[in-house]
Amino acid sequence: MSTPTRNGSCLCGGVKASIQGSPVSTNTCHCTSCQKFSGAAFGSLAAFKTSEVTFSESESSIMKTYNDTSAESGRIVKRLFCGRCGSPVCGIREGFEEFTILPIGILDGDKSDLKPQYEFFHKSKVDWIAPVPGSQCFETLPSGS
Repeated sequence: MSTPTRNGSCLCGGVKASIQGSPVSTNTCHCTSCQKFSGAAFGSLAAFKTSEVTFSESESSIMKTYNDTSAESGRIVKRLFCGRCGSPVCGIREGFEEFTILPIGILDGDKSDLKPQYEFFHKSKVDWIAPVPGSQCFETLPSGS
């Protein structure tokens, strides 16, 4: 069986992602940092092994980094985004650098296999968002995450 390949990009196409592998996990995150970074009521995310994710830039240094020290996880989250269009392209949590977390919205094609397995930070969830059927919900992050 061949390794699945996914591609994606920011809104303007200045940052492109290529993923050689399946997600380790998929989740929504309702923490206030993800709400602010995504500009939405929650982040819809897929974690991949960092070794399976490659980024390319249409021009040098278009991909920018913000070190989010406000993350409710208690760890710094390195949030990467396109410096031209502002689209978030990935996040990497301190202490978990072996995983690159991509917003599901940047991925091209069918996303039906990326239904969230987990929902984090339910304590910050807006009340008009229903839990994803079949997902496991956590008030914060489960220990060890």
